[in-house]
Amino acid sequence: MKLENIEINKIRDAAIKLIDSDPFLAFKLFDLALKYRPMGPLLIDKYTLLKDQLDITTFIIIGNCQSDVIADLIPLKNNKFYVIECIKAHEYTYDDSIIHRLDRTDYIITQPISKLFKGINTEELNKRYSSKMVVIPGVFFKGNHPDWFYPPKLPNGKRPQSATGPYHNQTIFEAFNEGLSEEEALKRYLDVDFNQQKYINVAEDSILELRNREIKVDIKMSDIILNNFNDGVCDFHTINHPKLSLMNELVNKLLKHIKLNIQNLDTKGEALDWIKLRTNPINKLINPNSIVVKDKEMSSLFFVKRSYEIYNKNASYFMKYNKIK
Repeated sequence: MKLENIEINKIRDAAIKLIDSDPFLAFKLFDLALKYRPMGPLLIDKYTLLKDQLDITTFIIIGNCQSDVIADLIPLKNNKFYVIECIKAHEYTYDDSIIHRLDRTDYIITQPISKLFKGINTEELNKRYSSKMVVIPGVFFKGNHPDWFYPPKLPNGKRPQSATGPYHNQTIFEAFNEGLSEEEALKRYLDVDFNQQKYINVAEDSILELRNREIKVDIKMSDIILNNFNDGVCDFHTINHPKLSLMNELVNKLLKHIKLNIQNLDTKGEALDWIKLRTNPINKLINPNSIVVKDKEMSSLFFVKRSYEIYNKNASYFMKYNKIK
């Protein structure tokens, strides 16, 4: 979204009026105006003066949906921490003004981003900003949910949806393709012995995959995830949506890594929890038998029936996928 000059001027003038009565709000307004007028000399001067006076440390966060959580957590760690930008790579459209904001920020916190993303990819950023970058992992783990997966996208570029959004259950999907009844699919879905035999190695493989990815990052989370898993703690709502407690540990680690003062180690509430997949029956200590989508509980029986309805309506696609996967 672009703002007209008159709108930017109104933001600037409001910030100037607030400098004495609410300097932190004034700083935020100058920052907002600079987003749309990045080379404005008066804006830069006022922004820089307030930043120094208030001893503010600024951040830009780049990554997937987890970046929003990090951007929310960082200011809770110290009231002088301020996130000037949170960029979700999959939603980002290049704008050359980002260079000015990257130049201006104190720290860039980024997940590994591929070269396909101009201006924000990790290789490009590292060449220019290595001294103020922290590379963090995109946190994921299949150990709690080894039977859940993403199918490939449809020809229209969209991913087929299930009753749990993009997440499909492999046991139910394979039962459908084998021609089993809904009752037989449900029995497999709930059977400890079946799941033990089929998915027992998924947790170990998932940790190995995360550790391989962590070779190129500054913050490691795999040991924490594995230790919690072995202690019967579920750190994830889905395979790639960690709970707030785990994200809080990640943020604490990254701030300690750059030697910044943390005033608050703990946090309350939850995040990324609009879909909560049921954990697999082999996770005996953490095995809720239902799914929660947007705070509404879904029974296993309903989920199996809904999955079969979806697969029957898209049978040609799912049969093709089953042959090539």
